[in-house]
Amino acid sequence: MSTPAAIQQQKAPTHAPASLAEVIKAKQASFAEVATKYMTPERLVKLALVAISKMPDLQKVQPLDVVSALIDCSRLGLEPNVEGGRWLLPFKRNGDDGTRYELVAVTDYRGLIDIARRSGEVLSIHADVRRENDFWEYWVGSDGPTLVHLRHRRAEGERGDLLGAYAIVRLKNGEVQAEYLTLQQIGAARDRSRGASSKFSPWNNDFDAMAKKTAIRRLYNLLPKTPEIQAAREVLSSEDESDRADTAIDVTPPPSSSRTESVKAKVAARLAGAAGQEPPTNGAPEPVPPEDDDIPGWSKGEEGSSNG
Repeated sequence: MSTPAAIQQQKAPTHAPASLAEVIKAKQASFAEVATKYMTPERLVKLALVAISKMPDLQKVQPLDVVSALIDCSRLGLEPNVEGGRWLLPFKRNGDDGTRYELVAVTDYRGLIDIARRSGEVLSIHADVRRENDFWEYWVGSDGPTLVHLRHRRAEGERGDLLGAYAIVRLKNGEVQAEYLTLQQIGAARDRSRGASSKFSPWNNDFDAMAKKTAIRRLYNLLPKTPEIQAAREVLSSEDESDRADTAIDVTPPPSSSRTESVKAKVAARLAGAAGQEPPTNGAPEPVPPEDDDIPGWSKGEEGSSNG
């Protein structure tokens, strides 16, 4: 007696798709290929798994997008979803074809400072925001951007409204480079940023940190093209391309928020009415490079508690 065809044809076993954690573990060798001495592939995988446990919506993102972002973390020697590292955030995109999650990576400004220091070409680098009650002098000489005079002393007590942000670097060859952005310029950068209108965006959770990052990002164009700096430039360019997307999206909240709703509203109001304020020239005919004590925190980066 012949066996029925239904019995003869055995169904192929089905396998559940690999979880994001399993994909990341399987790609450890890829992380090792581009790893720097600042972070081992094993530590990168461990931190990525911790990030998934704290932010479960990462599992709704395309796994290869997460792997690609982790490869960039390995190239830069920056830890994922850790202050001073690189934040991997799942964004919910609402489109005609329904809702899906996409990954947006945000490099912390402290991470950019660390990369610049590691390059071997930077003696010191610093970024800060300028407020209306701070003591502030800044100008660039006629002989070029290496003749920078910058003095900034934070006001004691209430510092007042934010007016701008700056980044300044002293290179090994003695040159000093600086970038200053007005509140209006910072606001324009925020408006170009993907998901900035979300209440969970880093722009709303810590505006100061993002203002500093915007200044450092501009300063990176003036730094020597070392392998470390060039890798960071490539990753930042990728972030810039992502930020130019014009689709309305929501973002899953990052682990922490350091700004209150009242502060957010105040910053938004200042941006809405901000007039472009150019750096004062003070009429100085012969500016001189700053001394170390002209710049608070000259030899170290600002400490903070937010994504940037």
